Amino acid sequence: MKKTDDILDQIYKLKEEFETLKVVSDSLSFFHEDITVRTLLESITEGVVVINEKGLIIRVNNRSCGLFGYTKDELVGQPISFLLPKRFHKNHHGHITHYFLAPTVRPMGSDYELWGVRKNGTEFPVEISLSYLSTEGGQLGMAFITDITQRKIAQDELKERNIELDAFAHTVAHDLKGILTSVVGFSDLIHKNPEMASEERQKLIGIVAKNSKNMSNIINELLLFASMRKKDVKLETVNMKEQMNKALERLDYLIREKRPEFQFKDKICQVLGYGPWIEEVWYNYISNAIKYGGNPPIVEIGCQDVDNNMIQFWIKDNGAGLSPDDQAILFDAPEKVQHKIIKGHGLGLSIVKRIINKLDGDVAVESNDGNGCTFSFTLKKVTA
Repeated sequence: MKKTDDILDQIYKLKEEFETLKVVSDSLSFFHEDITVRTLLESITEGVVVINEKGLIIRVNNRSCGLFGYTKDELVGQPISFLLPKRFHKNHHGHITHYFLAPTVRPMGSDYELWGVRKNGTEFPVEISLSYLSTEGGQLGMAFITDITQRKIAQDELKERNIELDAFAHTVAHDLKGILTSVVGFSDLIHKNPEMASEERQKLIGIVAKNSKNMSNIINELLLFASMRKKDVKLETVNMKEQMNKALERLDYLIREKRPEFQFKDKICQVLGYGPWIEEVWYNYISNAIKYGGNPPIVEIGCQDVDNNMIQFWIKDNGAGLSPDDQAILFDAPEKVQHKIIKGHGLGLSIVKRIINKLDGDVAVESNDGNGCTFSFTLKKVTA
């Protein structure tokens, strides 16, 4: 009895396969008979997939084979869902049925992202336009498929840049406004009080000078941020000691105010990079270590070899440290940091991360609350 049931099952399966092949064959006859249509399909630069009302693929052009990595024989007779990620399979048959009830020429999925899946399993974003043909064998649906991977990458980059620029502009404007208010206020106070004691006048002039330098540094970072978007630099040998000294010169006013103790743990060696950008990295790291170190600040600086021909540079302070939550967002883009302001960090460190990433390195921070921070970055080692 079981053997009979197995035979019947095989007969039913063969019957279903025969009916499927007949439907595909009937639909294909239109294309075989009309050489003009076949030639037209192959001349189209988009991928074209033709299906019948059952959702079975009856024709594809060479461009479709190139997009999905299949031969024509592998595709013909398969359901159209064969070219979609599995998460879309459940509802797709209903979409096909709905389309053939009232076929129109229209874009597909204008309100959501569409994806195709290649033979090797990789997914890629697509744009699909739908059309139809009325033939003696019934209605046929036509999908015109375009791989929009590069467009999506460009759109995502543009979106990210716009978010970053908005956050960057907001942060810079806020910082500059605060400093400028101080400069204008103290300058006005000096101007309106010509009889002010010399000692008091010098004190206020010192505050104005300090805030002016702060404004200059913010503007320098703004200009650097703008130039990084346009500039691709060639890696060259960089004297790290020289770039660090340039940063220390820019921080002279802060060093005289805070009187930090510097401890150099290792010889600062040369790397592959781009000098002006690396100077900015040292400037941000060292200035934060001085500003938010202990009293007095103790700043340790060193370097060490790491894997893959990279050198890690580190700057350790003796400040209050950072919580794990703060560390998690510290180097993030400004649009994330602005929702949780970390005094003295965020903007400068997001620039640091961008610089080091463009130079094929990485950044990191280690910290325990109450036990200071160790900021680091890696760059390529100079090889013979």
